[in-house]
Amino acid sequence: MSHSPLDVKALATIAILMNRRETWSVITYGDLAERLGHVPQGLSAILDRVGAWCRSIGKQSLPMLVIDEEGRPRQGMFVGDSNTVTPENYDQRRVRFWRENWDGARLPTLEEIAAAYAAEQSQSKT
Repeated sequence: MSHSPLDVKALATIAILMNRRETWSVITYGDLAERLGHVPQGLSAILDRVGAWCRSIGKQSLPMLVIDEEGRPRQGMFVGDSNTVTPENYDQRRVRFWRENWDGARLPTLEEIAAAYAAEQSQSKT
């Protein structure tokens, strides 16, 4: 399976966010975009890939740790997941996410990211 340049940035994002999860911390969209060399407005395509990979391994979504300057995720975080995070339950869900057992989780390959994203895209079209 081929992969996109966005998959490369998704892999870097996963590494950053896995570290944030381990330290019970968050990162702003602006800080993440700067670290990736990407515009903040274009992060959704990257974060969609990260979320797809997380769901493919049965974990909650790492993009939950990306927040705006007011300390909240963007509205797009609250869409598309059967186990929906809402503005009302976000703080509780984030704590549950930090407590989730990620022992044994490893960085994925680019192919694993691409496959997880492709699988979600094909499911959303059906």
